[in-house]
Amino acid sequence: MVSKISTEEQVLKKWTDLMSLLGGSKHVFNTYVQRLTLHNLIQLANVYLLKLNKRYSLRLDSIYKSGKELFFFKLIDHCQTDEARYLDTSGGGDKFLISLALALVLSDLASN
Repeated sequence: MVSKISTEEQVLKKWTDLMSLLGGSKHVFNTYVQRLTLHNLIQLANVYLLKLNKRYSLRLDSIYKSGKELFFFKLIDHCQTDEARYLDTSGGGDKFLISLALALVLSDLASN
């Protein structure tokens, strides 16, 4: 019984150390994991975008701002000197390509 408590205390210490490294907030770990997942999603979407239209790629904003979740992505226009802009400034056809690339990635992730 004592060894089991000691083992559990070691596991708890590992997680509390990780939590303090990430900032200590109760939601910081969830945010960290979600941003990692979002980063992977964008990288995979860029593979599809390259196949669909080489003009665009996506980039994740480097600074997280609470309440600005819809502005995580920046659209990189390779025909406009790699200018980064928000997705809502693009036209309907461009938004369709981006949505298609993201949908294909989500489909791939769900099937795995």
